Amino acid sequence: MKADQFRKLNRTEFSGRPVNYPADYISKYSIFKCIVKYLLLPEVLFFLAFAGSTSYAVEEKPTNGDLMNRLFCHAPHIGPPTGKGNAQQILHWRKVYSEQDIEYDKKLIRYKKEKGLELMTSYQKLVEGWYRLVYSGHLKMVYNLCKEEDIPLEIVFLAMAESSWNNKAQSAAGAKGYWQFMPSTARSYGLIDDTENMDYRSNPVKSTEAAIKLLKDNYNLTLMWDRAYKINGKKVKNSDRWLWAFWAYNRSPKSVAPYYKRFQGDPAPYSESVDNTENANYVHKIFAIRAVLRDYVLAIKADGSLLKKKKMSKGDELLGQYKQNWYKMELPERLFMLTEIRNQYLARHLSNHPGVSATNKKSATPIVELSGTPKSAKLAKSTRIVTAAGKKQQQKAPVVPQMVTREIWYLKEVLSAINYDVAPEKQVSAASIGKQEE
Repeated sequence: MKADQFRKLNRTEFSGRPVNYPADYISKYSIFKCIVKYLLLPEVLFFLAFAGSTSYAVEEKPTNGDLMNRLFCHAPHIGPPTGKGNAQQILHWRKVYSEQDIEYDKKLIRYKKEKGLELMTSYQKLVEGWYRLVYSGHLKMVYNLCKEEDIPLEIVFLAMAESSWNNKAQSAAGAKGYWQFMPSTARSYGLIDDTENMDYRSNPVKSTEAAIKLLKDNYNLTLMWDRAYKINGKKVKNSDRWLWAFWAYNRSPKSVAPYYKRFQGDPAPYSESVDNTENANYVHKIFAIRAVLRDYVLAIKADGSLLKKKKMSKGDELLGQYKQNWYKMELPERLFMLTEIRNQYLARHLSNHPGVSATNKKSATPIVELSGTPKSAKLAKSTRIVTAAGKKQQQKAPVVPQMVTREIWYLKEVLSAINYDVAPEKQVSAASIGKQEE
């Protein structure tokens, strides 16, 4: 068959019935010709081009571990916008979402104190939302829906930026649910049915289906903008199109389109040029959240491996319980639990040195006071001790995990912003932590 004859083939060529790809080709032509003709079909070319963007492996029923490996240990299908300014902004938000920006957390805790809200950081809410997403089975649900529509699973980080995967999340502007749909957009995508007075924005499956459809529509809009603005679409990476889709999701395609035209599809200069601060930071937050959650998940995995090999002390046991519950505890509770953990490590050290006692005027409980900065806390190498003979000498401080020392300092600094003073009876004990676990 000649090439021009092949181009005239249509779906009703064989006996007037729809063509069954590739069976009908196999029955009519040689194997070699069948392979060539089948691969040249427009439908197949489109599938190969688009499917390559996500590269979903053949996984019948992936576990949560499989999905986390895909999200955190494989190269992402959507990369951040390039440029030094974008990298700095992602780093800034990464600090915000991981309790490394003390001034931000001070302002946040002041606000929550005034509003009567729980005294918890953005990091805690993020980790809490991640556990909610994973252990509710919703991460698998999002994966299956993304796989059906062949779009990147990384959109879960957009949902984490929107609501921390909280179905009760609601903004002052009226956005609601896991994916924070505004009422008008929710109606367009079938999430609000006024005739039956139904609102499905808090439904995990329906809202995710709608979010995927909206994001896919936004992605396809970039292809239309290429034609409308005479942009060479070959120069716009698939990953970059998703960034524009994210910005359009947060604001609106109408607001984003002029910048797509202006920068010829290059997302790098967008955040520095857009006149909306929230929209400018939107993509930065998504990639910062991915980085923070990746660090957290990998750290938890490493802790699990160490605990299996290590002989546990009382301090180790309490620290393990703390790591399982810290994101559900308000800051004063965290501070007192960490203090108890630190004291356990110090008590163990003193029990191994019967001739040594730590000096503390207020309490017989061995305590080492921290200095005013995390740097000096980390560098503290010794503590004042008194020998049986009554002579002062310098001795290496008891081994307290650096993470405990750092968090105690951080929490004290943040709580000082609201002059928070917790009575001794409110201290958290190991027993109370055990009850939380139950």
